Amino acid sequence: MTATKGLASSTVKKETRKYDKYPFAWIFCRRCWKKKMNCADEVSGLTETLEEEVARAGLAASGVVVPARQVLGHLMPKLNSSCKLNTSTSPLPELDVRQLGTESGMWWFNRKGPSGFSSASTAEEVTAGVDAGGLVAVITGASSGIGLETARVMALHGVHVVMAVRNVAAGHKAGEAIRAEIPGAGIRVLEMDLSSMDSVRRFATEFEALNLPLNILINNAGIMTRNCTRSIDGLELQFATNHIGHFLLTNLLLENMKRTSRETGVEGRIINVSSSAHFVTYPKGICFDKVKEPSRFISLIAYGQSKLANILHSTELSRVLKEDGVNISANAVHPGVVTTNLFRHRTIVNALVKSIGRIIHKTVEQGAATTCYVALHSQVTGISGKYFSNCNLDTPSSHASNPELAKKLWEFSSMIVSS
Repeated sequence: MTATKGLASSTVKKETRKYDKYPFAWIFCRRCWKKKMNCADEVSGLTETLEEEVARAGLAASGVVVPARQVLGHLMPKLNSSCKLNTSTSPLPELDVRQLGTESGMWWFNRKGPSGFSSASTAEEVTAGVDAGGLVAVITGASSGIGLETARVMALHGVHVVMAVRNVAAGHKAGEAIRAEIPGAGIRVLEMDLSSMDSVRRFATEFEALNLPLNILINNAGIMTRNCTRSIDGLELQFATNHIGHFLLTNLLLENMKRTSRETGVEGRIINVSSSAHFVTYPKGICFDKVKEPSRFISLIAYGQSKLANILHSTELSRVLKEDGVNISANAVHPGVVTTNLFRHRTIVNALVKSIGRIIHKTVEQGAATTCYVALHSQVTGISGKYFSNCNLDTPSSHASNPELAKKLWEFSSMIVSS
């Protein structure tokens, strides 16, 4: 097959084992998409896929060189220079795939956007001078990675932080580290397993028992699994954890947030940590049937679906809040490529970024910047239903911009959490 519009030609030889050498080549092969078989001799969907990305991103026709077996090109819709990628399966440090892809502004050159910040900005830098004393925030997945850094920076600015964590021991250790650095920091640790709706409900009950107001909710936690696994509630685990758990949590805490914003006059803020991986999803965006019956499971696609759901959730939530005249914003963010433990369940995917990891990785401090910016900065006041990356507004996929899909997901999710 020859890729048109200046894109590199590419073939993938047939392998005797299931994609040991090119584990994700089948993503671009319609035949393998349907059968998920051993055939990898023709990657018939590559040209169309890359051309669609070029059209959507406004990329120069000669701007990318990505052989089919080096499929990360699909996850880099705004790459502006040619790049050869290595998909060797050698293990790498764990990489957070929420952040696969490049964002607007060619962030590896640290170009500042309209906000005055860039990919190189850290969470402390984007919140410099912010006085958030008296505010209360709930942060999920706050025991490690960007969640922990988000909690630390929020506490640094006077926010009382409630860390919602699955591993309570790790949560307490993280909380103690914050207190050691910031004497007097308001930190509480409560247990919550987002994959279990009962656990989410218990957390909400325990939080309400604290009699705290709630100004900020950061739905940060996320997982990516290798195999098809069901949650305790019978749902595909990534969708259950990354979306349904956060959807339910938001619903349960929303009345508190409404009351707090009404009584204080301070805008409440809800932030869903999504990913540019939301571009990599099912043809219809959300495959609702696969949430309860995940047949022919494709991990990367299922993960992208859950990240798309994060954006659609914030979009529809924003519409509902505006309709009700509530002073609460809801936005989604893409943190960037961050080395975290999200891939503790995977090894092969790590190899996808081996060639460019040193170029596009962010530090945890940089990875938490967009979340902290949207949660605390005055520039974001009154902005809702948007998607941010590198502390600037960005454009999500066409699926993520579909209000009808957002409404359908809302209704579907409401049905699940009420059943």
